[in-house]
Amino acid sequence: MMYSAMVLWQDAAPAVSQWGFTGKDWVMAGIGVLALVLSLLSLWLIRKNTKINQENARINKENAKLNQENARINKEKEEREKKVIRAEVNQLLHEAFYLLGGSEESETIPKLTEDPKSIVTAKLKIETAKIKDPEYALVYVRMAQYYQAKKQENAGLEQLNKAIEVNPGFAKAYYNRGIAYHDKGELDRAIQDYDQALSLNPKDADFYYNRGIAYRAKGELDRAIQDYDQAISIDPKNFRAFYNRALVHRAIGKTAQAKADFETYLKIVPDIDGQKRFIKIAKTHLKELKTP
Repeated sequence: MMYSAMVLWQDAAPAVSQWGFTGKDWVMAGIGVLALVLSLLSLWLIRKNTKINQENARINKENAKLNQENARINKEKEEREKKVIRAEVNQLLHEAFYLLGGSEESETIPKLTEDPKSIVTAKLKIETAKIKDPEYALVYVRMAQYYQAKKQENAGLEQLNKAIEVNPGFAKAYYNRGIAYHDKGELDRAIQDYDQALSLNPKDADFYYNRGIAYRAKGELDRAIQDYDQAISIDPKNFRAFYNRALVHRAIGKTAQAKADFETYLKIVPDIDGQKRFIKIAKTHLKELKTP
């Protein structure tokens, strides 16, 4: 058998040599063919990998869209939940405000209710609101009002500082802290906080009114009148501003203006317990002003 193969090779060799190919040529040709095959295989693999990468990119893009959509849905869900919680919290704070003695006429509590049960219930509502929404600045403002109404100024200031820490852009936190400083006799600090409140919300009549009160307490009556003017221009039914402007006008000898302001005050002031004393005072002033 081996002999036969050798004979065949010997028979083929002359034929091969007739074409001019040597054994080395066949080896090189084989290498060339192999290189070609490998190149084609490499190109096929590159194309295949490119398609795979394109498919992966498409899948990643779709996944990114799905992630964005899921994030949007989750955000909307969180916002809805927050709105529900915030509505519950606002209701609790609203109820607490009135339980403490608050009214629609002002964001501040002029006088604490004398009902101990209402005070305890109000505080409980505020504390419940704080548990539900500890990052809501109004929670701390309401708690501060509770302490302010109880004449615990330092405790009230701590709550207002927390409100400002939670939300530095919350104008009513500065406003209420201004009231707290005023109650402590720190008029300059009170005015600074009223200034800050007005820089955040220049459309609130109460901010001007209370700053006017502070200027009046400092003896800066012209500036007090300017703030009362602003308060009245924003809220023409701000009876407190008319009353206090009347007092300042009378103090500086502007009798006609004082008379007009007292008359306007008596026309628009609501018939509530908190104003009965001031109504009586205004009538006394008017009587004196009308007396020759």
